[in-house]
Amino acid sequence: MSVDLTTRSDKESKVLYPELTNATLFATIPQNLRALFDRYTYPWEILSVLGDYIRELGASLPRSEYEEIAPGIWVAHSAAIHPTAELTAPTIVEPGAAVQRNAYVRDRVYLAAESVVGHLCEVKNCILLNQAHVAHYNYVGDSIVGNRSHLGAGVILSNLRSDRRLIEIRYKGGRVPTGVLKMGAALGDDTELGCGAVLNPGTVIGQRGVVRPLASVIGFVPSRHIYNKDGSVTPYSSE
Repeated sequence: MSVDLTTRSDKESKVLYPELTNATLFATIPQNLRALFDRYTYPWEILSVLGDYIRELGASLPRSEYEEIAPGIWVAHSAAIHPTAELTAPTIVEPGAAVQRNAYVRDRVYLAAESVVGHLCEVKNCILLNQAHVAHYNYVGDSIVGNRSHLGAGVILSNLRSDRRLIEIRYKGGRVPTGVLKMGAALGDDTELGCGAVLNPGTVIGQRGVVRPLASVIGFVPSRHIYNKDGSVTPYSSE
C-alpha cells in the first residue's frame, strides 16, 4: 500500500478546505483506524486506500477478539451477523456492530463499534464510525458515516456521476477536485438524514447537520445547518 508519510502538523499547515477535513468532521476515531485517519486530510483520500488498509489491519487483529469467518473477513466475537446477510472481503466488523437480515456488505467496508447495517441495506467501500446507523433500505457507496449518524428509511448515498467525470465538491461558490471517480458522501458526527433523501456524489455534511426528507443534496452543508427539500440551507441550534 502506498502510504502518505506527511506528518499531521505538515498537513494542517497546507489545509485549503478546513470544513472538509477528517479532523473537523469526525471527533472520535476508533483505535484501529487512527493510523489511517492520521495519514490523510480528506475523506476521499481515505476511501482510495481503504481496502489495502483493511487487509493489513485484519491480519494483525487478535484472534482472542476477532474471527476470520472467511478469507479477508474479520468479525468481532460480540458482533451480530444475521445468517441471511452477505459479506465480501475485505471487511472488518468491530465489537457490538450488527449486520441485519438480507444486508449486503461488500468490497472494502469497516464497521466500527455498535454500528448497524440494517435489513436490505447495501454498503460498499465505506466506513461506519461508532454507533452509525444505516438501518432502513439504504444504499451507501464510497462514503464515511460519522459517529452516531443516522440514515432514515430509503436514503441513498450515490457515488458515481451519470457522466462518469471525476468527483468535485461544491464548496463556497467553487469546486474542490477530489481526483476520484467514485465518492458518495462524508457525513460528520451526529448527522441526521430524513427518509427518502438522496445525496448526490461528492456531498459533505458537517457535524450535527440535518437533511429534510425527500431532499436531493449536492455539495457542502455546514455544521449545524439544515438542508431543506427546496435546496435552501438554514442554520439551527440543537441546544
